[in-house]
Amino acid sequence: MTSISLPSRPELASVPVIGGAVAYLAALSWAMQRTSYDIWGGLIVLPVLLAVTLPLVTRQARRQGDIRLVRILQLAVLAKVVAGTVVRYVVIFGVYGTGDAQGYHGAGRTIAASLRSGSLAFDAGGGGEGTQAINVLTGVVYAVIGPTKLGGFFVFSWMAFLGLYLFFLAYRRALPQGDHHRYALLLFFLPTVLFWPSSLGKEAAMMLTLGVAVYGATLVLSPGRRGGFLILALGLATTALVRPHLSVLVFLALAGGYLLRRSPGPQGRVLTGAKVLGMAVLLLLGVLVAGRFQDFFNLDELDTDSVNALIENTADKSTGGESDFAAVSAAQQPWTLPQAALAVLFRPFPFEANNAQALATSLEGMALLVLFVWSARRVVASLRSALLSPYIAFVVIYSLLYVVAFSTISNFGILARQRSLVYPLVLVLLTLPAIHRDLRRRDRPTGAPLHP
Repeated sequence: MTSISLPSRPELASVPVIGGAVAYLAALSWAMQRTSYDIWGGLIVLPVLLAVTLPLVTRQARRQGDIRLVRILQLAVLAKVVAGTVVRYVVIFGVYGTGDAQGYHGAGRTIAASLRSGSLAFDAGGGGEGTQAINVLTGVVYAVIGPTKLGGFFVFSWMAFLGLYLFFLAYRRALPQGDHHRYALLLFFLPTVLFWPSSLGKEAAMMLTLGVAVYGATLVLSPGRRGGFLILALGLATTALVRPHLSVLVFLALAGGYLLRRSPGPQGRVLTGAKVLGMAVLLLLGVLVAGRFQDFFNLDELDTDSVNALIENTADKSTGGESDFAAVSAAQQPWTLPQAALAVLFRPFPFEANNAQALATSLEGMALLVLFVWSARRVVASLRSALLSPYIAFVVIYSLLYVVAFSTISNFGILARQRSLVYPLVLVLLTLPAIHRDLRRRDRPTGAPLHP
């Protein structure tokens, strides 16, 4: 009797891989004949980014022995770097025809040409300092990959994914008892996070720099961890190049969390020399961040009057267009904080949407609001544990300060774009155990903090 041997699983798995590679090469060949380097250059860049990133996240997840997490992270890379980027590109250039990314692309091409010729004497382009910083970053990227618009989108979206991945690593390090799978699903697949930081622009760059800053902050807040201040300083400095006010928020949140940080061992409650040194370093960073904030916004003095004038100016600039609404400033009227939080994090509501994109944003906001209500016990546990866990205190303070800072903006479109930079920390409040014994046990040993 003749026996038939079936191919092994690895051989079966290789069939779609080979088929996909052949199809991709065919698509690349077609694009090289029918499109410009703006498009087909991106098709060369994308496989390189995936070849670097997929093994990285897969290896990290397998070290934890978590097969489900491996799949989540692999899908997250594809969803963010591939799907999110393509959708964002089509919306900007296919639906609207142009956007800020076109300006960054043009300036980046010019800067890249100068860099490739060996000249550092280039024009950073128009706009403010933040815009010029993104122009230069785009130029550096183009100097490596060539001036491909789609390729630039892929690289910036990839940078944003790395930032999100650092948020996730910070969460795992600080909260080993947290719901890692739930946090990963929310963090990597929330439409706002998938869509907005997926193009040539400030949001993608800020997602990376904030991820670096938050990961560094987590190390600083974790006793016995080294290198935290260096990583934190790098994150704060690069964030301050584009949006120094976000550096200020991270610093203030970290300062609040650091005051609650305990050193391991029997002297955990004592103000140790290491903690005093850390506070001195934080003070120095605070002075530098405040100075950058003052210079960026051209403030003569960093006082209440100057900040109030800046708030009013920001509110005036955000008015105009179909997405306007009556905003309340929690910075000037603290009692409006709940109303401001609804606007910054969840609005517009479906009945306030005036186009398809606003409707999609409103549905996401409503779903997230329902999830917060459904997870009320988790949120309450998070707030109660803020005084016990420096990391949770950091998350809560940053989220509240973000709401206060952006509550002056009276345009739903702007808020929908900006909230992508607070969601990675706000989502932490939804992913803690509803009841955690460590949070209720007041007499736990000082050497057993909530973070590793």
